[in-house]
Amino acid sequence: MVKEEIALPGTLLQPSEPSVRNFPAKNSEPLAFEATLAGQNLAVPVGSAWLVPAHPLFAGFAPELTAPSRRTPVWYDEAGLFTLLSKVKLPRGSKVTQLPMPWEMDGPLGSRAKSQVEVEEKDGVVTLISRLEYIVPPIVPVSEYASWKAFLERLAKAGQERVRVAWPVESESQP
Repeated sequence: MVKEEIALPGTLLQPSEPSVRNFPAKNSEPLAFEATLAGQNLAVPVGSAWLVPAHPLFAGFAPELTAPSRRTPVWYDEAGLFTLLSKVKLPRGSKVTQLPMPWEMDGPLGSRAKSQVEVEEKDGVVTLISRLEYIVPPIVPVSEYASWKAFLERLAKAGQERVRVAWPVESESQP
């Protein structure tokens, strides 16, 4: 039941059976889901390294708005602050050699987005932790359509950011 309610912005991963991590006590608090995701061909070999999506939940995202202009407003059933937190465990002995720089951008109608990717090492296990936040307004008036479309196109570039990883030579668990 929960699985049908989750719509990932990216297209490269599919959730398994998600579970609700916490229920809000108030309407103003977020509802958090947790799921294991599966995908194929996410990492791309480049020389002796691999490029791994920095924001796997957003990988493959493309804005639906393609027309250069509109005569009616854009209405979103799901608006507000979205936070995509990803944790990707890499094989033992992996080494992250390049991360994308953190960034923030403002958009029209109070929208904004920010991105950050970090590496956590604990007991020999390397984990990529990425956080992508963005705000979607409930209504985009015709007068703001072009600037909203441009904002979404810039936001889509987050789905293209990659982390460079040196895989251990002896590892058989390369992507």
